[in-house]
Amino acid sequence: MKRTILILAALALLLYGAWPAEAVTITYVEETIGTGELGSNNFASSLVTFTFVGDTTNVIEIDPGVFRNTVGTATVYVENIGTAFFTDSMVSVVNQNVGGAGVSDLTLDLLVLATLNTIFATYTLDTAIGPISGASVFNPNLIFPTTLGDFSLSEIGDSTFTAIVSAVPEPGTMLLVGSGLLGLAGFRRKLRK
Repeated sequence: MKRTILILAALALLLYGAWPAEAVTITYVEETIGTGELGSNNFASSLVTFTFVGDTTNVIEIDPGVFRNTVGTATVYVENIGTAFFTDSMVSVVNQNVGGAGVSDLTLDLLVLATLNTIFATYTLDTAIGPISGASVFNPNLIFPTTLGDFSLSEIGDSTFTAIVSAVPEPGTMLLVGSGLLGLAGFRRKLRK
């Protein structure tokens, strides 16, 4: 029995080292008060929230000081209208050179909205940050396609950028925990005899 426990422990340690301990999901949120259009609905001075959910392993540096998370799901929520998914490929982006972070349309290669703040001069999109507020940069009246129709902003106020990290256990972690529980169960059974 002791030999079985040792073999299980060695196997668990070997397999645990074969996988990373965690996949790190990161959610970027950009908020502003804005005026514009979503589908056939006009809005004025409404809360507009952009959300991009990705994985920190997809953060790449595309130019010196310019990072983006290229794989994920992006939505826009407009107060009193609802939530729409962007149908173009979207990215979360930070430009350390100008101190800005936000959401961009990769398909059109156009910025949707960014928050300017000097704190972004060292940020790389792979850790939690914020909420950080600052002046906004956006492309007025440009159209970005969504599941509820075209989205555009004509006026905005200052904006706030936040990145939230949540860890998700990988199979290697679960295997280690499971084999440890099996080993403890076997050890307890042996003590009872």
